[in-house]
Amino acid sequence: MPAPVRAAGAGARAPRRRHRTRLHPPEPGRSVWRQGRVHHRTSRRRLAVHLRTAMRILIVEDEPLVAQRLQREVATFFGAGVRRVAHCDTLAGTHALLREEQFDLVLLDLNLHGEDGFKLLEMTGPAPFNTIVVSAHAERALTAFDVGVLDFVAKPFSQARLTQAFQRHLDSTAGARSRKLLVRRLGDIELVEFSAISHVRADGHYAELVMADGSTRFYDQPLDKLLEALGEGFMRVHRSHAVNLAHVVRLTVEAGGRYGLDTRYATAIPVSRSLYPAVKAALAAPT
Repeated sequence: MPAPVRAAGAGARAPRRRHRTRLHPPEPGRSVWRQGRVHHRTSRRRLAVHLRTAMRILIVEDEPLVAQRLQREVATFFGAGVRRVAHCDTLAGTHALLREEQFDLVLLDLNLHGEDGFKLLEMTGPAPFNTIVVSAHAERALTAFDVGVLDFVAKPFSQARLTQAFQRHLDSTAGARSRKLLVRRLGDIELVEFSAISHVRADGHYAELVMADGSTRFYDQPLDKLLEALGEGFMRVHRSHAVNLAHVVRLTVEAGGRYGLDTRYATAIPVSRSLYPAVKAALAAPT
């Protein structure tokens, strides 16, 4: 006898829905794994770098709250690209750990229970890892760069500033190389790309950089010293002004025989009469 057919209605069983498996990664972050695909808030390029490198990061910090903040920021930025995040709060413990394990990035405080964090760099010598100094001693930034650190993040730091330092680490591991200048902005220390500078101008005994986005940076040396640091590609066009030749679009002659320069990002940069012939020749020269 055939089985009775159940009529559609309140007693009918709805067809079973097939649910997609969702697995959360074992490490903190913003990644979600769905059927073999990775969905992440970072770009595909950055994610590819993460998965290829599987980084090990060491945080050297004696303040627990700061160390926890750094751990959160590492998880937020690098996500599933981090294999291990370790933490030490003493020089001796850090040195011992570095002898046992290899790390790709070290976030280093300079005051560890009264000990100088720079001693770690002296003990390790030429290091196979990048170092980002995170310290309240901004006056030691120049020394930090002299000993070869990748970046110097001054405390108190913002998420945006730390993100910039992390991106610099990714760029360096990807083989990207570009010329950079150490400058100050709003009390912080920053490295800026030469290519992002539109022009520079004297500001008393100091100098000011005007960036391609219109923002400015402070350089605590005179314009002469700044131009020595910038080197080729920048040219003095006036006693108080110099330009990035790569961004110049036109040389102008204004009423009264005054000369000026326009870049892609600024107009009417003054050119002195005495320097006009040299500027004209430099712009006419083949690149």
